[in-house]
Amino acid sequence: MADQQVNAEFLEGLYQTIRKQASGMAPKFSPGYDSAELDGDELETVWNRRAMPIEQEWALHRAVKEDGTPLYSRRQIGLMVFPDREKLAKSGGRVEPHEWISWTNQTARRMAQRRAERAALMPEPLDGGY
Repeated sequence: MADQQVNAEFLEGLYQTIRKQASGMAPKFSPGYDSAELDGDELETVWNRRAMPIEQEWALHRAVKEDGTPLYSRRQIGLMVFPDREKLAKSGGRVEPHEWISWTNQTARRMAQRRAERAALMPEPLDGGY
């Protein structure tokens, strides 16, 4: 049996082959939506869909362990309140965690910009907002 030397080039080639296979399979097994097929308004609707009312979300923020530390992290609460966001981030062939994070951060910035644009278009209340 010949000695096979494992080097960085071999490992990189193996990694790229596995990644390519996973990327090809990802749309078939995506956990939710193919975000490439959603237009901006549809994406915004799915992105902002809440799984629980705001009162229940605040109850999660107030929940503490016996030692006084929070029972849930902000990330855990976010995933419970907006479960579709993780599905969107992992769909569309995004295989690596850095791809999910990058896509999620870009989408969050776009959604914040859309909210700010809408807020700028809202007229000021006549009674001073009280």
